[in-house]
Amino acid sequence: MKLLAISELLFDEYFYPRIVRNWLTSYRYSQKMKAGEIFPPIEVGRYDGKLYIIDGMHRVDAKKLLKEKYIDANIKKYENKDDMFIDAVKCNSKHGRQLSVQETARIIYKLGEEMKYGLEQIKDIIGMPVESIERMKLKTIIGPNGKPIYIKGLSEKTANMAGVPLEEIASLDQSSFNVSTIIQLLNQMIALLEGGIYPVKNEEVVDLTIRLYMLLQEKLNLQE
Repeated sequence: MKLLAISELLFDEYFYPRIVRNWLTSYRYSQKMKAGEIFPPIEVGRYDGKLYIIDGMHRVDAKKLLKEKYIDANIKKYENKDDMFIDAVKCNSKHGRQLSVQETARIIYKLGEEMKYGLEQIKDIIGMPVESIERMKLKTIIGPNGKPIYIKGLSEKTANMAGVPLEEIASLDQSSFNVSTIIQLLNQMIALLEGGIYPVKNEEVVDLTIRLYMLLQEKLNLQE
């Protein structure tokens, strides 16, 4: 273990299994650090003469929030970037914030389609049954530009309710699909409607939508 300057550390999404860094997680870590809680050292890969974060980005961000310049780290030397990615997956699968469905789908696609690992090898890396891996593979679709798109849970569930194949939502912007504020919630509803996957034939959804419509009329004084 070494004490490293945070300015030395590089972040590269190729080596990191997470798609989104959660600001709230980093903030909570920073408050625990401020209160004296000791966190384990981050994991750093040395590759091609550079130092890459492979596990512990939220801890690094927490240190930055506290204006600290150094962090404890375990360093491992790598001869190729694929081995470093695999170690990053193993580390992030064991602890910290749970990997999302979207992140897991990306990992499985990368291991299987890009790195050519078989199902048994992927199972050993991510600790997931083969049957679950097979199901998770269906959450990746290839977009019009030939690049993979990893489907978020909200998109998949709503498309299923609407009876729309996942392939038809390749152009849907999923970036705002995270219900934490009213603005985000409304943006998601608009995106679903404009994307043509709002389940208008689902009885429960229709009932709730009508109720919402009537409440909006009342609250916004929209009645004629």
